[in-house]
Amino acid sequence: MQTTLTKKEIFSIVKDAVHEAIREENENKTKNFLKQFPEVSDEEMNDIENLYGKSPRKKRAGRVETITI
Repeated sequence: MQTTLTKKEIFSIVKDAVHEAIREENENKTKNFLKQFPEVSDEEMNDIENLYGKSPRKKRAGRVETITI
C-alpha cells in the first residue's frame, strides 16, 4: 500500500507537530518556574491583606482576540 502526501500536507503535519512540541515545552518551563515559589497559606494571606489591604477587583478585558498560528 502506498500513501501519497502533497507538499502542503507534509508541511501542515510538521507544522502541527512542532507547534505541539513548543507548547508542551513552554508548559513544562512554566510549571517548573512556578514550583520554585512556596504556596501562601490562608493565615499568611490574611496577614498580607491586613497589612496592605485587599487587592483591587480584577478588571475584565475590554476586548479579547484569539490568533491561530
